[in-house]
This record gives sequence, structure tokens and C-alpha cells, in this order.
Amino acid sequence: MTVNLPLLTSPGLSSYLGRNQETRRRKYLNRTIRGGFRAAQHYLNTRLEELDRGRELDSVELTLNQYLDRWLELAVQPKLRSKSASDYQALLGRYIRPALGERELGSLAPLDFQRVYHQMYQRGLATRTVHYSHAVLHAALKQAVRWRLLTSNPAGGVEIPKPTRREMQVLKAEKARRFLEHVAKTKYGVLFALALTTGMRPSEYLALR
Repeated sequence: MTVNLPLLTSPGLSSYLGRNQETRRRKYLNRTIRGGFRAAQHYLNTRLEELDRGRELDSVELTLNQYLDRWLELAVQPKLRSKSASDYQALLGRYIRPALGERELGSLAPLDFQRVYHQMYQRGLATRTVHYSHAVLHAALKQAVRWRLLTSNPAGGVEIPKPTRREMQVLKAEKARRFLEHVAKTKYGVLFALALTTGMRPSEYLALR
């Protein structure tokens, strides 16, 4: 992409980005910068450095919401089952989009995600939920790097506490006997008896035929 010498004014800037490959229309990056000439110059220098490092300059106005929509459509739905794709969408819609969805994709930093995860902990959400949210978001932004919308993954520098393991609770003999007597009257009685007496994992006894 050819970038001509930009027109820089305070408090805004306009930079020529070449022509659209499909429509052949001229493309410009127009931004209003809060502050004076130095702030606008700093913003321009940052954008040009990102261009040199391979980032598409005309992607800076893309919001996180817009990008996540594109990621779900192009990268998630064609590869995953509809249930998994729906889980991704629900997770992002519940925890990430309300806090950061309207922010520009290129403006996000590790501290932004760290703050969101901290708020999730304060709300009493399980560590596993925070880890899963982070894993999905990290994968989404990793794809943004591959698509040259970002030069690095801003979710990569976030610290997530390790999930706490709960101590396993074992039924006493009397409670186990009463449990089996109760479930014996249901169609799952044999299944629960097998699980309780053998110690098999759910994935093991549910796979039996």
C-alpha cells in the first residue's frame, strides 16, 4: 500500500491510503485528535510505524464489536459446530462487548482486558469463566494479527489467576446406599449404580453401549 505525505493539521490529520482495489476510489484516513499539533503528530507517527510493521492503516476505525462480528462469521462459524459458535458469541456478548465493544480495535491495551477480568472477579464469577472468556478473546485477537489488523495481540500480556481446584467430596456409605435406593426407581438407576460403585468418570460410563 502506497502512503503519500500526509496532510497534518492541529487538531486533526488526513492521510492518503491509495485506492480501493475493487472500486478504485481514493481512500483517506481522517482523524480528529484531542490536543494540539504534537498529539496529532504522535498519532500519525504511531500509525505509520504500524504500517511499516505490516498493519493495515485503514483498519484503525474498526471497533472491537465490528471485528468480533467478522471473526465469528469468517473464522469461527465455518470451523466449529453451531453450538460452540453460539457459546462463543454468548460469552463475548455477556462479558466483553458491554465493556469494550465500542472501543477501536487498535486502541485496546492489555490493561483494558485486565480491568474487565478484575471486574468479573469482583462480581463473583468463577475463575473458570474468566479463563474461558480470556481464551476466546485471545484467539479472536490472534486472528486479527494474522489478518494484519493488529501488529500484536493486546490480550497476550494479561495475567489470569490459576483456577482453584475444589476438594473432591465423597459420599459416606449410608448416603450412598440411600442414593442408590432412590435412583433405582428411575430409568437411570443402573447407570448411577455403575458410576458410584466403579468410580468411572462421566465421559467413560456415558460412552458405554
